Amino acid sequence: MEIEGKIIVVLPAREGVSARGTQWKAQSYVIETREQYPRKCCFDVFGADKIEAFNIQSGEDLRVSFDIDAHEYQGRWYNSVRAWKVDRIDPAAMQNAMAGAPYMQPAPMGAPAAPAPMGAPVAKRGVVIGIPQPIVEEPLENGSLRKPWGKLDRGKTPDFTQAADCIEAVKWYIDYAISAFEKMNYDNVELKGFYWIAEHDADTHTIIPVIADHLKSRHYSFHWIPFFGAQGTENWKELRFTKAFLQPNYFFSPEPIDGRLDAACRIASSLGMGMEIEFDERVLKSSSDCRDDRLKLYMAKFREYGTWFAKDIAYYIGSHALNSMFESTDANDRKLYLDFCRFVSTRQENSLHPTAE
Repeated sequence: MEIEGKIIVVLPAREGVSARGTQWKAQSYVIETREQYPRKCCFDVFGADKIEAFNIQSGEDLRVSFDIDAHEYQGRWYNSVRAWKVDRIDPAAMQNAMAGAPYMQPAPMGAPAAPAPMGAPVAKRGVVIGIPQPIVEEPLENGSLRKPWGKLDRGKTPDFTQAADCIEAVKWYIDYAISAFEKMNYDNVELKGFYWIAEHDADTHTIIPVIADHLKSRHYSFHWIPFFGAQGTENWKELRFTKAFLQPNYFFSPEPIDGRLDAACRIASSLGMGMEIEFDERVLKSSSDCRDDRLKLYMAKFREYGTWFAKDIAYYIGSHALNSMFESTDANDRKLYLDFCRFVSTRQENSLHPTAE
């Protein structure tokens, strides 16, 4: 989506540390449209690199491209408007363009312009939906209680200390997701399976096989991506996952861990697992904590150990890292972007194992 207007408020930056142990920074801005009846929108820029690169100042006329999402906290829902691209525009040109134009222009889903230069897709792209782990009510850091999922179809509130209730709730979630997806009747994507979000099996090893059987009965695959050293990794087949991918957790380590990628590749190979590549916007040369060498090492090691040739690969790409690489004017960023794209696309062109997306 896009909005055009003048920046009227620049709020103080916020920063902290994520659950993965990585530092984050965000800043909010308010933009006002130049319509007969002006409207205001507060949006965020996430990432120190983007904040610095956009360098948004009060009074500037901008075209802001953004994504919208919502999250729930203590029974209330909050919108998140996150900018991923900012263009500076001439005020006079904007005034003319806005005459009679709608406030926000949603980008068409499925990129209908793409088939013209690329040709029709040879097959629908597969979609895998995440399954959240049933978590028992417990105190959170802010003193509130973690809430259960709510009531099931028969009005029952599940007790997540009981395995049977956990299974019933997850089955309900799966069946609801399948039904909702089928109703959309998408042209170019199809639901292929589900992904167990919990990255170890310490609390759920008794219910995972039952959930796997339910998915198998409905002809959907079941995926898992445990972290390096996670409990249950070596038993992923006994847990009845269709596919499992090992996280090396190399990119996000505060300091590079010597031999981690070698060890991860050997473990995954011995267990018959795929591998995951992980990176975020710290691959950019402009980052104060540039880690582009780590992404390069992932690709090199995956080729060295045969992962690229014969294993399934999943990708964790934080924020808008890939888009930022594409839009970067730095020659090193552009080269890394093209190298990574070739790493992904050549596997598919050669009809090797499909990637997890």
